[in-house]
Amino acid sequence: MVHFNLPIIFLSSLLLLGCSSAGVIHSNDPSVKISQAYQLKSQSRPIPAQKLLQEALVIYQAENNKQGEARAYLGLGDLYKSQSYQSQADIFKRWNEYQSYADAASYYLKAGNIYEEKLDYWSLSRTYSAAGDANILDGRVKESCELYVKVEETFNVHKSTFTESQVTFTQKLLKEFHSAVEC
Repeated sequence: MVHFNLPIIFLSSLLLLGCSSAGVIHSNDPSVKISQAYQLKSQSRPIPAQKLLQEALVIYQAENNKQGEARAYLGLGDLYKSQSYQSQADIFKRWNEYQSYADAASYYLKAGNIYEEKLDYWSLSRTYSAAGDANILDGRVKESCELYVKVEETFNVHKSTFTESQVTFTQKLLKEFHSAVEC
């Protein structure tokens, strides 16, 4: 009889581990929270990852740390765009906490607003491309194309502020987008 219950206990443990913060080292440092959230996302544990990213965002906002706030927004965008999160969408929908690909795009654009304010054009162009990619996943091709036009405009106007590797990366990114998507 013990052997019959073993699979049930094992599966229950896996479910609880995915939802809990087991294995997460407690820290009040928001940058640690963001790092841990990315680790949890890669382990297909979006529930505790979301909690850590939201906590980091609140801390950075309270400190008026705009750079940190942008990092938290990027983390939330990455989480909501991830297969790890979207594969568990039913759970979030039951809790009325589901964030769609469109929501992921909006978090990227919140980060982009901060980068634009800070005149960080490389990061701004990356947020436009990430938001564009989220829109593609949501089937919103027109919006994605509009964002990639912004990537191109930002790149063309501020290319002199990009490092050589950033220029190469952006050129490759734009080429791949234009070859994959008909705008």
